[in-house]
Amino acid sequence: GRLLAAQLGCFGCHGPDGVGGVPNPGSRWQTVPGFGEQTLMMYAHSDDEVREYIVDGAPAARRGDESYREAMQAQALQMPAYRGFVSAAELEDLVAYIRAASGMFTPPEGSAAARGAQLARDYGCAHCHGEMGIGGRPNPGSLKGYIPGFVG
Repeated sequence: GRLLAAQLGCFGCHGPDGVGGVPNPGSRWQTVPGFGEQTLMMYAHSDDEVREYIVDGAPAARRGDESYREAMQAQALQMPAYRGFVSAAELEDLVAYIRAASGMFTPPEGSAAARGAQLARDYGCAHCHGEMGIGGRPNPGSLKGYIPGFVG
């Protein structure tokens, strides 16, 4: 999902790896939202809504709201629709990546996985090893040319 997001140009608006911070004059927050720190929950309340943002630019309910359309028209940058550009499998990869990057996947509280996830956040492991430790980030000059994930 991350690689596909990079190929589709998502990070041009949503910031490097989806961290946000890209100026968007005329928008409510004056920036394009990022995927991280559970920001996604402010905009989408289900995976289906995330899918609609990707394929149609916004969920149907929002697109049908005149005040929402006016607010979007006032922005310098608007979410494009990728319907016809991404396959069903690619759409699911993007949704999984966005959920992972947003912090919407959380292990059970008090579990070893939760303690490990906290350590990974504390040490910034995702900056190199990717969300959920999946790896794949470029590392020119290394043996394989990318940073490995934690498994495999």
